[in-house]
Amino acid sequence: MQDFDTLVLVNDRNEEIISFSADEIYKKFEASTSEKGVLSVEEATFNTENGLAAMRVVAQSININKGPDRIDFNGNLYVLVHIK
Repeated sequence: MQDFDTLVLVNDRNEEIISFSADEIYKKFEASTSEKGVLSVEEATFNTENGLAAMRVVAQSININKGPDRIDFNGNLYVLVHIK
């Protein structure tokens, strides 16, 4: 399986505050058998949190195309961050 991008929030010293891997989204939807569908907010929401921040990613739309030698994965996401 290929690795997908990671969203990383850094401070002014380029130190990581919090991160979220798109692998989580892909793993949740890769086994989906439906061509198109509407998800509840709960199904489309991913959360991560640490001692510095909380991040919520909400998928508005996801598109996964599997080819013989690659996977194209894209979507429209809302990213909400709370700095503690």
